Amino acid sequence: NFNIVVTSGNVEISAAVEATVYSAKEDANGDLIDENLNKYSHEATGTNFFTNGGEVTVDANGNVSVARMTPGDRFDLKLTVTNTSDVEISYRYKIEAVETTLTKGEDGKGIVVTIGSDKHTKVDTWTTDWTPVDAPAGGSATYEQTISFELPINAGNNYQDKNITDAPDGDVLYKITVEAVQGNAVTEASVIEFFN
Repeated sequence: NFNIVVTSGNVEISAAVEATVYSAKEDANGDLIDENLNKYSHEATGTNFFTNGGEVTVDANGNVSVARMTPGDRFDLKLTVTNTSDVEISYRYKIEAVETTLTKGEDGKGIVVTIGSDKHTKVDTWTTDWTPVDAPAGGSATYEQTISFELPINAGNNYQDKNITDAPDGDVLYKITVEAVQGNAVTEASVIEFFN
């Protein structure tokens, strides 16, 4: 007689988010940019408020609210993924945007979304490559990724007083999803789509 005990593997991740708020930093002359729109810098405000009075808040469920963003404002979302899987997995980030003036831009100057060195405007659906990881030793592991959202300093007056009340989900401008599959799953190549 042989007794055979079988358990199935478990793919399990969770994610949390923190926001850091930045505003454009003036140079020594008090200017944000020169006549050629040369690069400007940012500095963290140290609060959840932009310099011009806008605000970024994150609620207990990880929902991010941004109000009164002005050109030169940026907020970074640090996503912390906790992996408690007991098998090898692959995970990725998926960003979906509702089509609005803020996300698509009428002149290519809408909100710029950046992950690492990948910078995109006019985001529709943007999916990162799959990242393979081993089953965590000790039962859990964490991975961090920062995603930045910036309204460029040279965004014009046509970006004033924009909201997303016409969005299908009411007030959702961007949706970030963290997806995970077992390590040997067959996954399609990730696709980055944007409108030109």
